[in-house]
This record gives sequence, structure tokens and C-alpha cells, in this order.
Amino acid sequence: MDRWQDYARHDGGVVGYFKSHTTVAFTGGFNTPGGGYRDAWSFTVDRHTRVGTLNRKDRPKVAFSCMGAI
Repeated sequence: MDRWQDYARHDGGVVGYFKSHTTVAFTGGFNTPGGGYRDAWSFTVDRHTRVGTLNRKDRPKVAFSCMGAI
């Protein structure tokens, strides 16, 4: 969404993405017009060690071994 007004009216899933020279990260959650945004999960990959970590709300962390071009 390009305008904050559209985001404020959005009802459903929201996903974000970030990358740097050391990290690739995704985040996700849910937005409701009356309740705002609630984080649900994140997945981060360390580009040097190639270890990915999934963090889910109220759940144990899960580690992954990643391969390929990241």
C-alpha cells in the first residue's frame, strides 16, 4: 500500500521485508481497522552463517539451515 490511509482501512494479513549485507528478514501479522496491527511472526536469515530463525508469537523458535544465493 502506498498511502497510510489505505493501510489504516486494511483488514487482513500484512507482510514486511528487510535486507542488508548481513541479514534478510520477513515479518508478518494482522491488521484490523479498529484494532491496529498485531505482530504474529518473523523469519530472519543471517547471510554469513546461513542460519534462519522463525519466531512465532507464543511458540518456540525454530532454526533452519539455509542454502543457495542469499
